[in-house]
Amino acid sequence: MRSFGAGVLVAIAVGSCAPSAARFPTSEARESDAPRRAPGVAVDPELELPEAAPRGSTESLLMVLSTPRDLKRATEMVAAYFRAITRESGEALELVLSSEASLESSSGRSPARAAWRSRFAQFDYQSLRSASLYRDADLETYRGSDQPELALQRHLPEMRDDEVFVRVRLDVTRVQKTRLFADEIGFLMRPRGAGYQIVKISEDFTAP
Repeated sequence: MRSFGAGVLVAIAVGSCAPSAARFPTSEARESDAPRRAPGVAVDPELELPEAAPRGSTESLLMVLSTPRDLKRATEMVAAYFRAITRESGEALELVLSSEASLESSSGRSPARAAWRSRFAQFDYQSLRSASLYRDADLETYRGSDQPELALQRHLPEMRDDEVFVRVRLDVTRVQKTRLFADEIGFLMRPRGAGYQIVKISEDFTAP
């Protein structure tokens, strides 16, 4: 009995002196601080989208197309242009013309504002103030992005993708025997704010 009790005491003493399991506080802290995710769920990096553009290529892996501007804004600009002309209002013209707007004809190119000051001095455009110069059905409207497909058959000018070209055939071009407009006028427009501004007027009109 005495030898058995002594063996038990020795075993207890040896067990109490055995070293405890190693602990690694650094790795435990790292694991506890990391957010937990369900097993098998991949975390994708944030996707950065390219800048929006009016046109895209099928060769691009990712593209963002911008929303086209409403073409009604362009036809409203044509109506505002003719209102300014028939009122002979330089101030109203300032609202529809860009700073570099030009008027082109077979006789050459000139600044649009100067050309209209000269025409106001020679002709009575206010006599057409109540006239219906054209019908909406006589308006042809094209986006710059249409140019590669339609440029030749529609005789379109060179345009940027975000520009618009409007062609109008006039029903009224004369007062009695005096011609005041060409039969057809083209307007090249560029975006401004939510609408457009006229940068070039194509009118084959020559003052006598």
